[in-house]
Amino acid sequence: MNFLVSLLQDASGQEFTVVLLDSEGIDAVTSEGSDDHCIFTLTILLASVFIYNSAGVPTRTDLDGLQYLSEFSAKCSSFK
Repeated sequence: MNFLVSLLQDASGQEFTVVLLDSEGIDAVTSEGSDDHCIFTLTILLASVFIYNSAGVPTRTDLDGLQYLSEFSAKCSSFK
């Protein structure tokens, strides 16, 4: 897992913190069990913006995974 923390300012001059976190995803090639899935789930729960990428052209399996993440996010946001 890699991350970068940066302090930025918006147009009005108010400061905010941006945390960029690169984690393993669902069905990662180098996945070593449930730990990767736990880290991925925690990342989704903490993120205000999620960027999904895949190796190569997205397949039907990738789209199914993205649909799952979308539904998971909607359910998590209802608890806030």
